[in-house]
Amino acid sequence: MGNKPSPNTFYSKVAGVTAKNTDGRSRQKNIRAFCKPGKALILKREPKNPYDANAVGVWVMARVLVFITAEMQIGYLNKDVAREVAPHMDAGGKVTAKISEVTGGTQGKSTLGVNIALTVT
Repeated sequence: MGNKPSPNTFYSKVAGVTAKNTDGRSRQKNIRAFCKPGKALILKREPKNPYDANAVGVWVMARVLVFITAEMQIGYLNKDVAREVAPHMDAGGKVTAKISEVTGGTQGKSTLGVNIALTVT
């Protein structure tokens, strides 16, 4: 047995899933089209974000044509989680994320949400 510590994994919700992206695209449409449980996500630090210097954008890789993929934003880490992981990312630490569940989309709750598993190493 090695002394390697197990990774620190925790769960959170993606914030800002109902906003539109700066290009006008609907995050709800991106979630509906491209988000499935188990899918890896891309986390992008935004230290110059005017609302939060700890901002971490959450993006999904989307196949838009047979041979073309694009990154589509689905929201942000919530501010409390971002405050914890942003310094780690800025110092070169690794934070990975994957979708654990897509919620909503039902008659009483038409808005979609995304629950994610984050692993800090």
